[in-house]
Amino acid sequence: MDRQSATQQAVRFSIIAILVALLLVAVADEYDDQWTSNAQGPDGTVKHTVNGNTETWRIDQPNVKQQITPYQQIKFQPGDRITVHADGCVQTGGHGDTWKRYVNPSGRGWEKYYHGLIQIPGATAGLVGFNTITGPLSIPRNFTSPVGLYLRLGYQDDQYDDNGYYSHDNGNDDQCKTTSNNYGGPAFVTIVIEHGGAVAQSCTAPYDLDLANSQFDLNGLPLNPRWCAQDNRQQPALPSQSGSGAGTCSTPWKTPCTTQAPTIIELPDWYDIDPYDQLAKPCALSGPLGKHVNWGLVTYEGKAKFEAWSQPSDISLDPRHPDWPDDDYNINVEREDQAAYTQQNSKNLHTEFDSDETIDHFITPWWTSFHNAVQNGNDPKIDGHEIIEIGEIGLDCAHSCGSEIHPVLAMAINAQPSLSDDVWAIFARKSGDEGYCGHVSIMHPELSTIYLKLPWPKGAAAVVPVVKDSNFQTTGGGQAHVTTFPYNEGTRPSGFVVQIDLGDANSVPLVHGELHLQWTPGPQTTVSARRITPGIVGPPRSVVTSPGRFSVAPEPEEGFAKMFAELPLNTREKIKQVLSIRPPQPRWIALKPTNFREPPSGFALRARTLTRPTLHRGQIMPNQRKKDLYEKVGRILREARGPVKRP
Repeated sequence: MDRQSATQQAVRFSIIAILVALLLVAVADEYDDQWTSNAQGPDGTVKHTVNGNTETWRIDQPNVKQQITPYQQIKFQPGDRITVHADGCVQTGGHGDTWKRYVNPSGRGWEKYYHGLIQIPGATAGLVGFNTITGPLSIPRNFTSPVGLYLRLGYQDDQYDDNGYYSHDNGNDDQCKTTSNNYGGPAFVTIVIEHGGAVAQSCTAPYDLDLANSQFDLNGLPLNPRWCAQDNRQQPALPSQSGSGAGTCSTPWKTPCTTQAPTIIELPDWYDIDPYDQLAKPCALSGPLGKHVNWGLVTYEGKAKFEAWSQPSDISLDPRHPDWPDDDYNINVEREDQAAYTQQNSKNLHTEFDSDETIDHFITPWWTSFHNAVQNGNDPKIDGHEIIEIGEIGLDCAHSCGSEIHPVLAMAINAQPSLSDDVWAIFARKSGDEGYCGHVSIMHPELSTIYLKLPWPKGAAAVVPVVKDSNFQTTGGGQAHVTTFPYNEGTRPSGFVVQIDLGDANSVPLVHGELHLQWTPGPQTTVSARRITPGIVGPPRSVVTSPGRFSVAPEPEEGFAKMFAELPLNTREKIKQVLSIRPPQPRWIALKPTNFREPPSGFALRARTLTRPTLHRGQIMPNQRKKDLYEKVGRILREARGPVKRP
């Protein structure tokens, strides 16, 4: 081989060697770049898609090298509904394994540092941790921002210059190790903005009394639905059966007020069924319709407001409290967004449940104390406490057509808010009656299993709480069970679930009790910290001050009280004696809950996919207890007044 050929061959080998070396470097870089950024700005890679009224934004590797970063291209509008999701990890700098989760970091210093932050004016209370967001957010329609309606992201740290997304490691406790259940790559944030709100999009004018919702609870039930009148784009208002102005519709139980064909609970025919004659007459001749009108099964979250108890042995003749003694308890739900309020009840959502069927028989300590306080005329001290209620929503058109949940079928109330001993009082059932003008029971066989998602307390760390104690009782024998576990959204627990299995669909068991939880305090938290109820965001929307009751006829209780006052003394005493007869005490069986530290396999998928496309209406079932009571009182009335005169 000549010298020139040898030189050329050497050059070729050198070129090949260089190319191989570059290829190896490229492969190594490609392997490492799965955890680093491609070409991007200092604030990460921002992607944007639009589908109708919905915008979706994704920010990969958000800026973690400063306390706050504005993203002025991501703009919001009043009335927007916003869903936020964040996940992944961040290089926090230092020695050893230094990558930490962006949303719920662990390890030394997590109480103060290493949290991803977000600010959406009108929807968050300033710059807050992603770990405090437990559900969709909304911006009130009347909101104006002094700082501009666009997104800000932030990061908590005491030194920012060595933060980023370089040199990936698994972090302490493998918190950033990617597995089938954990994403450990670089942090990302997705923002889904529904302009105008999902609720308004499902409403069609002029049907102001249609119920619409954009959220479902873990049971697949509509969560905090609203009347379409409340989200009318031109003139939002609380609906009303009478009066004038926006939201007024005189026949809210049918078109043109609603397209949803609610169920009207018919009264007994008091012309044909003599034992009922004098009792049903006050209902038939009162209110706009004289009947209950039911839309279906729903779930509401909010603050509790105790209103009243219709005492069974006290038939009041006071026109301010003209009570038929149906023994109902009223624990109303207050929400800042006034979901499902009407002008007839513009301060809260009215709720009722018959204590003859529930609390009169409860035996656990808190329920017993609460019951005794109410019966003795004392303050039960639950106002302002968080509450979750599941039941049949409708309008009480035997009164003024105000909205109500009646009957309440399941309830969880935060009886004692505390991180060290957080007490929740709970009851659950499938069936209940509807008071004086509702002589039947409303039955929901599908509530064989009920999920109550207790909100994560403000100030609690992202650590599953300890079940310190529990006391549950059931009438359902071996069929009933109680299970508890955390509920995860992404990789972080966002709620604590109480699962109540009531057994066979055709049985009607009752479960009641209380749950004591001990939470791990987060940074700068006292053990008395209160929580923020999910779904209550910003100032009130569609606020309408009620001018008073709107009945077009005497209240049924007034009619009964007037009739009662005209009866001879001995007849009144007979009726009081009948009403004072209590149902027999059920046989209670203690339940020992099963407590899990992780959700059951597949539960998160079920929770995301289970929905009911329409309102689910209850089955109307005979109520033998009420029938017997009405027959006895009706017989006494007939003896005193004679049968109703037929026209």
